[in-house]
Parts: sequence; C-alpha cells; structure tokens
Amino acid sequence: KVSLVVQNGLIDLFKNSDLGVDIYSESQINDIKYDYYIPMMDLPIVCETTPDNIPKTSAYLKAPKAKINAYKKNINDNDKLKIGIAFEGTMASKETDRDIPLEFMYPLMQMPNVEVYSFQVDDCSRQMDRIPDDCELIRLGSTFKNWEDTACAMNCMDLMVTTDNG
Repeated sequence: KVSLVVQNGLIDLFKNSDLGVDIYSESQINDIKYDYYIPMMDLPIVCETTPDNIPKTSAYLKAPKAKINAYKKNINDNDKLKIGIAFEGTMASKETDRDIPLEFMYPLMQMPNVEVYSFQVDDCSRQMDRIPDDCELIRLGSTFKNWEDTACAMNCMDLMVTTDNG
C-alpha cells in the first residue's frame, strides 16, 4: 500500500487524479501509519529511474473537466495564442535564485495575436505594477484558491512559460 503526502494546496488536484494511492495532506501526516518513509524527490534514485524506464509518460495529474470549463469564463474567447506565465516564487523561495525578471516577458506581451496571462498568486516584488503601457498582462493568478485552480487555468492555455519554483 502506498500513501502520498502532499501540500495542503495540492490535495484536491491529487485526489481527483486517480493515482491508485492514498492521498493525505501534510496536516494529516501524524495520522498515517507506515512502515517506510521516503521523500518524493528521492524516489528516482531509489527506483533507479532513467528516461527509458519512466512508467507513465503522459499527464498523471488531472483537473476536473467541469472546473476547467468553468475557468474558461476567465479566458478571453478569441483566436489569439494564450500564454500563461509565472515569473517568481513566494518569499520562501527567494534564496533559490530561480525567478525570472518580468521585463524578460515584455516581448511576449507585445506580440500581435497573443494574450499573456499571469499565473502569479503573489507579486512579491511588485513587478506587475511597473509594466509599460505597450504591454498587456491579464492577471489570472488572483483567482486561484489552490493548485487545482492553477491546473484548470493551465488547461486553458496554449503555452506556459514558468520558473521552477511554482
């Protein structure tokens, strides 16, 4: 029997993905009875994972279709290419040096027939307040309550450009 503990904000997304394991939130960790514990990021080493033996190469996390359709109301209904961006992590990730200055994304925002949607929940460095007038950014992240909302919105995008901290 396999149990998976995820951050509280990820619980709905993982539970709706039918992974064949028991899903617990990090706040339930003291309630779990187990024989062995292993951090998720150690699994590839322990399982001797290589690109050739990854068991499931398609998407394994699934957002509910009804919720994806509900999120489409936040996305403009037009033929423009929809690009979602996330450029910085939370204050907890500031020392990882993985953020992308938002100004690097300005060329995307200036492209014709393109709409850029910000997936930033927080704008810690207040970069979105300094966007030039010739750039358009649609702030979508403020509508997210959890990672399932994020996944639903991602399903409405044609392309995502993001850092490795969100």
